[in-house]
Amino acid sequence: MPGHGPVAGPEVLAQVRRYLEWLMRVGRDGFDRGVPPLELAGQLDFGEFAEWHDRERIVPNLHRVYSELRGEPRGTPLDFRQMFAEMLAFNGGKPLRCLA
Repeated sequence: MPGHGPVAGPEVLAQVRRYLEWLMRVGRDGFDRGVPPLELAGQLDFGEFAEWHDRERIVPNLHRVYSELRGEPRGTPLDFRQMFAEMLAFNGGKPLRCLA
C-alpha cells in the first residue's frame, strides 16, 4: 500500500486513485444505509486492495469519509480512541503493526 512500504514512483498513482474512489463509493453506500464504519469494514470485498498491508486502516478511513458526508469541515478531529479500538476489533484483537 502506498505510504506504508517502500518508496514508490508515479506508477502507483492510478492504483491510489482507484482505492480512494472505491473508498468513497463504499463509504457513501454504508453511510446512506446507516451502517457504522466498523460493521461496514467487515462486510467489504477489498478486491484488488485485498493484499495491501494494514487493512484495519479502512476503519478510520471510513470514519473520515462519514465525517465529510455529514458535511463536517475537512480535517475535523475524530475520536482516535474509538477508531483505534475499532481497528483492533477489525484486526481480530491482534496488535496493530507499526513500522514507524
